[in-house]
Amino acid sequence: MPNTEKNIKSFPPTLKNRNLREISLLFEKRHYFLERLLPLTRLTTLHRRIKDESWNMLPLQKREKKKKMAKTKKKKKWEHEEETVLALKS
Repeated sequence: MPNTEKNIKSFPPTLKNRNLREISLLFEKRHYFLERLLPLTRLTTLHRRIKDESWNMLPLQKREKKKKMAKTKKKKKWEHEEETVLALKS
């Protein structure tokens, strides 16, 4: 491997300090594979897109029901917090 130094320099800083054996093991185990292909931003947008598609595939009634449940959950949490604040004040 004549260009090992050059290859190591092209790695991100987290991998620069590791020896060649560790790096090759990482590549073999594919730990680094996804990070290399899909940066975190693309992964999150991909995840968001999948989530949106699965949401759109739900029937309209179920979507409305889930929205309503989320609102009531927030409302209940808010009411509970108000009650605890009032209890602490008195």
